[in-house]
Amino acid sequence: MAKNNIKVKPQKKLKIKTQSLSSKSSDDFINPHHQKNIAELARLNKIIGQLEGVGRMIQDGRHCFDLVHLMRSAAKALEALENNLLSYHIDHRITELTDPATTPQRLDYLKSELQSILVSRTIGRK
Repeated sequence: MAKNNIKVKPQKKLKIKTQSLSSKSSDDFINPHHQKNIAELARLNKIIGQLEGVGRMIQDGRHCFDLVHLMRSAAKALEALENNLLSYHIDHRITELTDPATTPQRLDYLKSELQSILVSRTIGRK
């Protein structure tokens, strides 16, 4: 089987910013679970590598079964990453929900946000 002329450009690895959170001004939003998200970049880089591998496999004319196997593996890894990030977010929101200083308007917003997350995660899932 002849190879096609499509080239997959290698992507640069994501660089982790090492700027200290404390050096930001008080007006800047600081994600309260930023450090946990940063820790997930290694997982994200692995997923990117898997997807680059799919591109190389296509270039090399590899069997469709091998492609699908690697794509499913990358999809499962991406789902696990999503689960971790959402878990960090929900943990933070639950803390905010239980804070007696949280206003009723803020509680309504948080409830709406959590419902949106639940709805978006159930659409298209089997």
